[in-house]
Amino acid sequence: MQASTTDQATIDRITAKAMEEFFRFGIRSVSMDDISKLMGMSKKTLYKYFDNKKDLVHSVVRYKILQEVDVLDSVETQARDAIHEMVILSEHIIDHVSTIAPTVVIDLQKYYPQSWSHIQSFQREHLYKMIKSNVDRGILEGYYRNTLRPDIISKLYVSMCFII
Repeated sequence: MQASTTDQATIDRITAKAMEEFFRFGIRSVSMDDISKLMGMSKKTLYKYFDNKKDLVHSVVRYKILQEVDVLDSVETQARDAIHEMVILSEHIIDHVSTIAPTVVIDLQKYYPQSWSHIQSFQREHLYKMIKSNVDRGILEGYYRNTLRPDIISKLYVSMCFII
């Protein structure tokens, strides 16, 4: 069933608020009751849009991935060269990581493995392609040594993001 424009706007507002709270306090620390109170709606209304917390978490992850895709695409277009692109990307990752409670990743891995696998897929696919493209670009522009292996550098960078 297709959500109406009004319903989709409500879903987006709930998702954005839930993401803010999850990132601040951790997923397990924020209840559906907390979200409904913050949104000024009853739990019954919240459950009209999300079947359960797992559904809400999955919506938050999809929403965040879409945001990240937009940010990463804009980084590629605004960068003057490969080095500038890597600086912008690194600054974004550092800023982003500093806004997320450490328990979020643990909560996702332990209690929401399907949502965690979406994040891993995003990092392995989209981020990997971006870094590989950056290394290829940097080699062509003469900023990076031509002996670098773009595939290995990309895998290392993505792994570093997982570690952070």
